[in-house]
Amino acid sequence: MAQTPSEVAPRVSLVRRTGFSAEHRYYREDWSPERNASVFGNAAGPDFHSHDYVCEVTVTGIVDASSGMLIDLDLLDSILQREVHDRFHGRRINLDVPEFRDGSLVPSCEVLASFLFTRIRSSLPTSATLESVVVRESDTLGGVARGGD
Repeated sequence: MAQTPSEVAPRVSLVRRTGFSAEHRYYREDWSPERNASVFGNAAGPDFHSHDYVCEVTVTGIVDASSGMLIDLDLLDSILQREVHDRFHGRRINLDVPEFRDGSLVPSCEVLASFLFTRIRSSLPTSATLESVVVRESDTLGGVARGGD
């Protein structure tokens, strides 16, 4: 017998925040100083600047009836520790994170959110779906990556 809509378990979301401190600069080694200045403006200088980033991850799914949880928080925290904190905390992103070296990826909030979305999504169990990753470098600037439908 088919379930009626009221008998179907709702999808719920769980939000977890973590943070990291890191330095970056906007500069592509394969571009001339003039092109870097034209595209990145004042942020294209030779000096690194630091941020206390906040990363917010939202996962969705069905709550497990026996545990009352969508995902094991220890598992989610270990994924965030490895993919966010261990990878970025205390680093000069352009120099210390291989995927961002030499301007391969520019460490903007948008790119950081997209990069982390891909890494976190591949580590989650099939019972949880990654809905979004938000990376904020300040109260007024952040990037959001969402799963495609």
